[in-house]
Amino acid sequence: MHRARVIAIAVGAAASACGVDHPAASHECSPPSRTLLAQQEIEPPELDAAAAASVRDACIAGDAYACERLANGDVDELARALEPRCTAGDAAACAGYGALVRFRDAATAERALDRACTAKLPRACAILAGVLAHHRNTPQLSHDPEEGAWVDGKSLMDPDARALAAARAACDGGEARGCINLGVLHAAANDERASASAYRRGCDLGSPLACVDLAAACEHGTGVARDLFGAAALAQRACERGSSLGCANLALAYANGRGVPRDLSRAHALSARVCRETSAGWPDDQIAKAEACQLDAALAAAR
Repeated sequence: MHRARVIAIAVGAAASACGVDHPAASHECSPPSRTLLAQQEIEPPELDAAAAASVRDACIAGDAYACERLANGDVDELARALEPRCTAGDAAACAGYGALVRFRDAATAERALDRACTAKLPRACAILAGVLAHHRNTPQLSHDPEEGAWVDGKSLMDPDARALAAARAACDGGEARGCINLGVLHAAANDERASASAYRRGCDLGSPLACVDLAAACEHGTGVARDLFGAAALAQRACERGSSLGCANLALAYANGRGVPRDLSRAHALSARVCRETSAGWPDDQIAKAEACQLDAALAAAR
């Protein structure tokens, strides 16, 4: 799946059904699809020395998200500190260890995260869902059959079902990232109602990304009744919580009068701000910046 948390922002100079209203527009935009979140998409990885030291300390303490932020670097020292504690039964250490090695040894990460998730650590469950979904074809490590999860090196559950269970455990445990991943997995299984419900839970937990996803569902009527007013309100909520995509989508809503009164001045102010201030380091931000700049140009050309 490609990532696109956009309600409908594909605006060019000629415009289209996905952008500013145009006589040639004759079809609806397709609903968005996306992949499971990695923590790098929630918190930027750029760290100064003091912040990096703080993240390392948090990782050593077993903060799985902190460990995941460091997973693309040199993790040997941290892994050596966490692995024996995980082996000794420290669930938080297992969560940190699994997050730390997920990109270099998916099978080892899966086993460690599974132990932590079984111990009801929601962050571990959220990461485990992504590992399971991204590495369905990775051979599993052998595990003690008495622990009930592994026999002859294979999971007793289908990987898709295990990913769904892990994401649900994370979401039920109050991790918004788990709710987003749960929504993605339900969408992949064509269960649109369950997908929208998971996004709603994530949005209620405070995730602007979940609010953007739920807004897309409302925009297209996927899993919920089509509700342009609700979609615009969710875009505004996401925007107020710092989501560049939420702001870009809200700009488009004002440009087209979809769910809000048409207001080209507000559309211009929002799109110009996103175009000017958003860094293009992350996939969602790249989309938001590019489309906001295109919308801003289209609005300027229409004056």
